[in-house]
Amino acid sequence: MELLAGLVLSLTAAVVGAWQITRRDRPLHGPIDDGTLGLPRIQRWDESYHPPRFQRLRSQFPRFELSRLGIVLFIILLVAGGAFALYTRSVSQNASREDRFSVGMSRVNQHAAEARSVTDPAVAYTALVDARAELDRLAPLASDDTSRDEVAALRGTIDTALADLSVSTPVVGTQIIGNYPAAPAGVVPQVITAGGRLFMLSDAVYEIDPINSVLVQLLKPGDVVSDAPVLVPRALTWREDRLMVIDATRAYTLDSSTGQWQAQSLSTPDTAGYVNTIAAEAFDGNLYLLMPADGKILKFPADAYGATPEDWVGTVAKEDLKSAVDFAVDGHVYVLLRDGRVLDFLRSRLKTTFAPAIIPPLSNATSIVAEPNQAFIYLLHGPDGRILRLTRDGALTQQITAGDAADRLRGAIGLTVDEEKSIAYVLTETSVVTVRLPAPPASSDKVTPTAGETR
Repeated sequence: MELLAGLVLSLTAAVVGAWQITRRDRPLHGPIDDGTLGLPRIQRWDESYHPPRFQRLRSQFPRFELSRLGIVLFIILLVAGGAFALYTRSVSQNASREDRFSVGMSRVNQHAAEARSVTDPAVAYTALVDARAELDRLAPLASDDTSRDEVAALRGTIDTALADLSVSTPVVGTQIIGNYPAAPAGVVPQVITAGGRLFMLSDAVYEIDPINSVLVQLLKPGDVVSDAPVLVPRALTWREDRLMVIDATRAYTLDSSTGQWQAQSLSTPDTAGYVNTIAAEAFDGNLYLLMPADGKILKFPADAYGATPEDWVGTVAKEDLKSAVDFAVDGHVYVLLRDGRVLDFLRSRLKTTFAPAIIPPLSNATSIVAEPNQAFIYLLHGPDGRILRLTRDGALTQQITAGDAADRLRGAIGLTVDEEKSIAYVLTETSVVTVRLPAPPASSDKVTPTAGETR
């Protein structure tokens, strides 16, 4: 049995060896002694063991064993270190913020000192505006109540200085009456108050009911008056005791007692008529038309509108008249130019030019009001809705600013004033706004209204 078992083992080994030689595609050079005698390979420790990397280097250092307490202490130290780093960074940022705040406040005070030291109002105004802008940039850097109080106090001082320099007072209040229809091309919307009533011109002529916010149409293109159709209304004014409307060829007056319109033909140089008219005024029965495109003011004598009109100013200030935006008549003829200057004509002569020092300067004046029975002349500045009160000799007494109602009055184009009620009505490009005016300065309360002069 033992011999048979040995033979069986020998045969098995021979078969396994032959199989390995065949699978490995090795040349027949005899078996290689790998210590297995052809049997399946057994893994050896000395061949399969791979020592850890950097074992020699790691073996040079001592080994530490951390207890749970050590781990807790390590975490506490790590958190404390992070907190200290954050605190240090916060302190550094606060110090930087305080430095920037301090430097900025120094610049603000320098601008304010410059404004106090100069005599030119325009330079002083620019310095104050710069100080205000710098202060607005510094406000977010005020990190405590003391700094915030300092900013608020300095802002109040600057705002007061700006108001004093510009002679400005905010409006008492505003109210939007409502929107109105758009005017056709070439027609400037206008508004006037007279006889206790309020009228406006846009695409037609309306009476405005400010209490109930209602527009009542009085006259429109195509209406038939005196057997002829009304053309596009170009201007409106008040003549003695009734409303007057002008189109390119005729003048229309409204009889308040009957509600009927009457028409008078205007002497025209051609069939087109006075299509360049942007404003009209009546005084002592005479009719005046402002036509900047032609650099002219035409005068139609009372009760003779069919006669050839007079080129009232001739060649005087003709180029300036081309930038006219509105005019008013109270015994003098005041012509408002786009840049805010006012030409004062008397008996066809240019008496003077008003150019009051206005801070900030006017860039786009749009309307003028000068009624014979009023104490002041009023100018309207379109971009911000400022209303300027001038004395009759053209000195600025007060700027009435929009205050919180700036958005309502932005883009103002028309103005009329009821001094007795301290109310102004302003036309913007889309709406009619009631403006309650502040009282005039005490020094100008006793200004005597002009009685008017025959020109």
